[in-house]
Amino acid sequence: MAKGSRFRNNSWIAYFTMSKRKPVDEVRLLPLTIALCVTLVSACTIVVLSIYFSLTLFDVHQLKRQREISSSDLFNMLKVAFAVVAGIGGVIALVVSYRKQRIAETVEGRERFRLFNERFVSSSEQLGSENPAVRLAGVYSMASLADDWTEHRQTCVDVLCAYMRIPHSAIVDSQNLDALLESLRTTEWRAEREVRLSIIRTLTERLKDSGDDDNKIGWRNLRFDFTGALFDGGDFSSAQFVKSEIHFDHAIFVGPTTFSTTSFIDCELHFSDARFMNSQVIFGGAKFVRSPIWFARAKLSGGIITFVNTIFSMSGISFFQATFASGNLEFYSSEAESSLMIFDHADFQGATLDLRGLAGSTVALSLNDKGEAAVPTELRLPEEATIETSPR
Repeated sequence: MAKGSRFRNNSWIAYFTMSKRKPVDEVRLLPLTIALCVTLVSACTIVVLSIYFSLTLFDVHQLKRQREISSSDLFNMLKVAFAVVAGIGGVIALVVSYRKQRIAETVEGRERFRLFNERFVSSSEQLGSENPAVRLAGVYSMASLADDWTEHRQTCVDVLCAYMRIPHSAIVDSQNLDALLESLRTTEWRAEREVRLSIIRTLTERLKDSGDDDNKIGWRNLRFDFTGALFDGGDFSSAQFVKSEIHFDHAIFVGPTTFSTTSFIDCELHFSDARFMNSQVIFGGAKFVRSPIWFARAKLSGGIITFVNTIFSMSGISFFQATFASGNLEFYSSEAESSLMIFDHADFQGATLDLRGLAGSTVALSLNDKGEAAVPTELRLPEEATIETSPR
């Protein structure tokens, strides 16, 4: 299958790129003889300096000399000698032990990297299989690897998103709605659809609020690139994105896609040039904080884009040069604080624009350079919003 071979090639490219990275920090240790000499010299220096400062502290200028020593003095000298020998042995043991630990950690790190690489290759091959069940196993295998391999979690996510972006052989013509809908009825696509929905579910599950689970928190600030992907449904409900970039540019939506109670904090959400064809995209109870949404040049031909009980805080939506051939764009019971809704150069050819749920926001409209064709079939404006209408 062409799809499988293309994806396998992409996976190997990703693997080749990742395998070129240095798995762990290289161990740079001095030769053992030099390390011991340096350590002993340092220890002797510290002892000499300690004795010197001690004598200086007690104002001792010279030591008492005597030709004979008592047995007790001899015994004390022997104790000092044994203590010095024991200290030297301890220093040597400490140096050797430290070197062994560093080498063991390096070997362990390299082995860990090798095992992760093998899991990555295995998961990539599963995703490139012609058998849908094997591809489905590859989705969960890659997600599990991303959980364990925090250093390259973004790479694993990139592979899953790349799978979503690859055109499937069952889709004959994505430009023609009738042909596209006919392709979506095939058995081949229904099996592929389950794989793609599993990717969405797997990513969403890891983006949900999990309290103090640091492993899941680490997923929230990743980059998710679904550019050009075909969405025949999908549920991102309750996901939490923090400082993320989420790209749906040039994506095609033909099934219900929900973002219910999804949070976007300090994110960028891109739907530029996306097409909504008899689909439903619902942002129910979603929250946008300092997170702009871009629908620039998007095209709505049938279906509904709905924002219900949505909170916009210092965020905004841009429908710059968007085309609304038919369907509805609706805002219900939403809160907009210090947010701007831009419909500059938007082309309304028969859609319904309901903005009544945007009270308190600023709505920028420019709808009057093409006459009646540029005006929505029905335009419902909020009572308290600031409307800025200007010619294009």
